[in-house]
Amino acid sequence: MRFNVIGLSALLAATASALPVAVRDVETVWETVYETVYQTATLINTPTNLPVQENAILSTSTWTPAVPTTTSIPTLVVPAVVPTVVPTTTVAPSSTVAPSSTSSSAPATGSGVSIVNNLPQTVYLWVVTENPGEMQTLASGETFHDTWLTNSNGGGISIKMSTTEACDDVLQFEYTQSGDVLFWDMSSINLSKTSEFVNAGFAVTIDDESCPTSTCAPGDANCVESYQLPDDVNTLACGINAAYTLTLG
Repeated sequence: MRFNVIGLSALLAATASALPVAVRDVETVWETVYETVYQTATLINTPTNLPVQENAILSTSTWTPAVPTTTSIPTLVVPAVVPTVVPTTTVAPSSTVAPSSTSSSAPATGSGVSIVNNLPQTVYLWVVTENPGEMQTLASGETFHDTWLTNSNGGGISIKMSTTEACDDVLQFEYTQSGDVLFWDMSSINLSKTSEFVNAGFAVTIDDESCPTSTCAPGDANCVESYQLPDDVNTLACGINAAYTLTLG
């Protein structure tokens, strides 16, 4: 490869004052270039003893404290509970005549029935369950109250009323329970047509107005709202929570 010596010399003369004006040969040109470019260059001293900064490297390991494998559970001491015995409270009947139906075979439930004697004479009555029951005395103007009973033999309950101490000419209030329903009726089957009950009349009222009632007017010996024959259909029904009142006279 050949160089244009004159052209190259002119270019170098413009940038370096040390370039000779007249150039004899190629070797002289290269020596001048070397002296101008390399020997006149300023050296940059780079320190070699700079301190090296050490960066702390955090450890990546995680230390976990030892966890005991056995936990001591304290024993809970529970004091013994002594049951408290609540004494049974006996509620006295609200009527002036104590009912005879207090046997364990016929427990009382519900509201019950009250019998009011408006006759001028004494009325005798018997509460008959599976047992005939003792005679109760209901003087004129008195009220007898009895709560609903159940019959251990599955039959019904009959409250028999008479104007004599003989339990043969009787008006009956009969009932039996079935769940929350009380089936009841008045019965004149064993009552004479000339009885004081027929002459004075009688009626059953209930504090629940949705329930049917029964009324036999004075002197009505064939009252259709009281059983006259066994095959009559005079059984009524109401809830056992209702309160019944049978008024004689």
